[in-house]
Amino acid sequence: MTVNREELKDAAVALLREIAAAAATDLGDNLYRTQTSSWMIKTSETSQTSQEFQRKVFDWMKVYILYQKVKDEMPHTTVLSKMLVTAGHRGHPVELTFDFVYPLVKAWSKLEKPLEFKGPEFEQLVLSFRSKVIDHDMMTKSNKKYALFGVDLQGKDVTLDHEVSIRRISDAELWELGDVTARPSFSPTGESAWSSPHLLGQGLSSDWVILDIVVEHDEKENPSDRLRLAEKAAYVDMALSREGGFSTVSLDSIIYGETLGRFGRRGYMIDEATSENLHRFWAGLRAPTTDNHLRLALSRLLEGLKKYEREDAIIDFTIAMETLLVIGREAKKKTLSERGASIICWSGGAGRKQTEEELKLVYKTRSDIVHGESAMESAQVARTYECAEAALKSIVRWYLDNGVSSPTDLRNRINKR
Repeated sequence: MTVNREELKDAAVALLREIAAAAATDLGDNLYRTQTSSWMIKTSETSQTSQEFQRKVFDWMKVYILYQKVKDEMPHTTVLSKMLVTAGHRGHPVELTFDFVYPLVKAWSKLEKPLEFKGPEFEQLVLSFRSKVIDHDMMTKSNKKYALFGVDLQGKDVTLDHEVSIRRISDAELWELGDVTARPSFSPTGESAWSSPHLLGQGLSSDWVILDIVVEHDEKENPSDRLRLAEKAAYVDMALSREGGFSTVSLDSIIYGETLGRFGRRGYMIDEATSENLHRFWAGLRAPTTDNHLRLALSRLLEGLKKYEREDAIIDFTIAMETLLVIGREAKKKTLSERGASIICWSGGAGRKQTEEELKLVYKTRSDIVHGESAMESAQVARTYECAEAALKSIVRWYLDNGVSSPTDLRNRINKR
């Protein structure tokens, strides 16, 4: 037996209408709640003040909890359970309801206007449910968002690919993040409410810039690795595209943050030129590679930008350059300084001889730090840090711009010039 596609769609819509009717009867005026949210509003070019806003919103959580209580009394819960079995899904009816019907109800109740039962979002929701049941399309999407503090997005939002974008905060996110009437972190829905953005020491405002990552994956697949790789690629891309520093905080929990470019110029502006650079490097950063050299070097670059001590960052930057420039048992100091100077000169940097000497000093400083030599003057460490960071970024950019696959590939190219 097969399930008729239109009958399944009609049954899903009928169940949602049953839930809406039950909610209207059971909750009455409590079907909607008053949402109070606050965020910072500009009062002048240099000052802001916190302001509260209110609106009526559909209380999706109460409706979802109500369905959990009365689902067995609703005829179309049983109808859908039978259709799931007919469509070839195995399991106890309770399990099938949990796996298929609960997500449908939750997604519907969280629509902006769920009681209208129409519109593109509603239609897409029902069609996705139908495809999941009949076609066994178990693909889903996972989303991670990060606030980027210190980032000034001057032009258009930056869409790097279909999964990753750097954009302004949306109105819906302002309301949700600023919600001072949010429920406790634990709830029967298994979701955590947003924490107060003021706990971050950063006033929520329409100036916030968001790193938004969405990956599509099979429901059985854990997307955490893909999400983290996309996040790291975005940070490296920003580090390569212009100078500046910024801090990040995950908006899922607001329990951790990272600072990149700790010792550089604070603040990071995304203008048209920066946007072009972000797109310029992105394909190379996201392209799958069979060689680990670039991947390891990018990880070291990112770690170095996060370090609290310049000495630790110098070690990371130098190891990254070794990874990209040195092959096997080649003399590290000599090879690093010579090949690094070649790339930097080809990229329009300082003279070859001067660059070689600077890179030799970087390597010597790294060795002194590792072997516990006498403490160096802070000014020397600061200069070495700046030199190492700039050199590594130049080398990585050259790798990406020229499609270099490994240090061996690099050596062959140098020998041909």
